[in-house]
Amino acid sequence: QVARLQRLQREEGTEPDPREAEVVQDLRDGLNNGYRQLRELLTTFRLQFDSPGLEEALKQTAQEFSERLGFPVDLDYSLTPRMFSPNEEIHVLQIVREALANVHKHAQASHAQIGVYQQDGTLMVEVRDNGIGLPSNGTPPSHYGLVIMRDRSLTLGGELNVANAEGGGTVVCLAIPQQVSSLITRAS
Repeated sequence: QVARLQRLQREEGTEPDPREAEVVQDLRDGLNNGYRQLRELLTTFRLQFDSPGLEEALKQTAQEFSERLGFPVDLDYSLTPRMFSPNEEIHVLQIVREALANVHKHAQASHAQIGVYQQDGTLMVEVRDNGIGLPSNGTPPSHYGLVIMRDRSLTLGGELNVANAEGGGTVVCLAIPQQVSSLITRAS
């Protein structure tokens, strides 16, 4: 329907109102992002059903993105098995996949790393790269993927932070405090 609307605007022979063109482009961008998210979700569900647990799904994701990026994506996973419910695993996996998709699209990196560990009673999930980092003001560009990652982190009771990494690159960090994660409490 968006493509049809754009064709109708061109066929009218008049110059479209720039505000209309902007709205139509926003619709197109939103739809493209929705399709991309759907593809990522389908991949996530396939990983979840084909492999037991988050660690194995993250191994497959690291391998997939290593091939896609053309450089290694390392995984450092140091949690005990079965710390997450399947629903929580999906949220964590999707945050990691979106962060790696951003490395692919924006970072101009030659290495990336996924880290999953506990620190002072807080569950930490990090995706780091050695790319160009965020703009000079340190604020990540606003896009749908970041909004969705933040929503997922809130669903997990955690906090998402995206920042320039020391020494260059970007780090996406999900922190889930022990007091909001019954899983961490039960596993400790």
